[in-house]
Amino acid sequence: MFKEGLAKLFGGKPKESTGKENVGPIMVEGAEVLFEKPSVEEETTRKIDAEKKENPFSFETAEVSVEKTKGKGEDRTIVFNDGKKSIYAVLDGMGGQEGGGGDVAAQIVKESFLRDVSKIDKFPEDESELRSMLNEIVQKANKELQNSPTSAIYEKMGTTLTAVICHDKKATIVSVGDSKAYRMREGKLEQISDEDSVIYVLKKNGYDINMGILSTVMPDGSRHEITLNEAMRSAKHTASEFATEESKMASEKIVKQLLTGFGEMSLKSLRNVNTGGIAAGEKNPPYIHVRTYDVQDGDEYFVTSDGLTDNCLDQNIEQGLNKLEGKSSDVKAQELAKFGKKMQDRTVHPDANKPDDISIVYFKAQEKNKSKIAEDIEELNIEDIQEVG
Repeated sequence: MFKEGLAKLFGGKPKESTGKENVGPIMVEGAEVLFEKPSVEEETTRKIDAEKKENPFSFETAEVSVEKTKGKGEDRTIVFNDGKKSIYAVLDGMGGQEGGGGDVAAQIVKESFLRDVSKIDKFPEDESELRSMLNEIVQKANKELQNSPTSAIYEKMGTTLTAVICHDKKATIVSVGDSKAYRMREGKLEQISDEDSVIYVLKKNGYDINMGILSTVMPDGSRHEITLNEAMRSAKHTASEFATEESKMASEKIVKQLLTGFGEMSLKSLRNVNTGGIAAGEKNPPYIHVRTYDVQDGDEYFVTSDGLTDNCLDQNIEQGLNKLEGKSSDVKAQELAKFGKKMQDRTVHPDANKPDDISIVYFKAQEKNKSKIAEDIEELNIEDIQEVG
């Protein structure tokens, strides 16, 4: 039937069977149909090429959200995987204390960012091109937020955005605001995202914040308690921490404005001050931070809103995750959320806790079994491809 159909299509008659139709092209009188039997080598190459287009890592993923006030959460999360890339993100909506709209802002930006990043088929290898492409996507999301009907109602609504995009054995981090991305590798926790907050500036300058007390380590190893104003005046940005000189200058300008505009503030109050974000009423476009890291088998990552990190020290999070070694991503996400909530509920110091929504997306990189390609090729039924009659 197959040969007869081809003959009709090309206006000829099928040749009589010789038992060798599958050796070369299928022949019909007056036409030659190039339907050659693929060799085993060709099939192997096709299979390997297909695998190369796929993300070489799979990710064991979990997400959890704990709302400060049930039914009024302003955080949003993204978990997306299409085989070629994975997108994991947290958006922390802002504006709840001044009329609301944080949840709306986070949802609008989430939908816009996910829609456009999910369409990317190939990520540029050049860092400047990659940053330019992602910046365009974030600026588009910012425009959609500003042009939304709700922007007139909630003029001060906005959101953070921190995303980890896994592709081509790489993890690209995009961040605006103070939500954070971390990597756990060989028992060591590292913040891998930049952050738009004064607290981040202080930490990067060697200041320690614990239990509402700001201190610095002296040359002899002792701790010296200082005021926030003193720390702010001595804090300097490290240029290497920012993608461009423009970012460094913008951040230093913000620090100066905080010094003159706010004066002496409590650390608890300062934690509510973002120096960047995606905001409906902000005329200046948001500045995005982009970093790219190599992904290794066994790397663990999590993206979180500040409901966790404003109340828990990084070293305590690291210790807790090490105690959970071997547990699933779901267990680790749940335990981190419980720890964050527990620390929020403490009352040992008025500046020590900051009740807030907690959202965590936790994922572990697992290199796909390299032997699976060979096994699949062995199981491939070549006769099905050869079948024409």
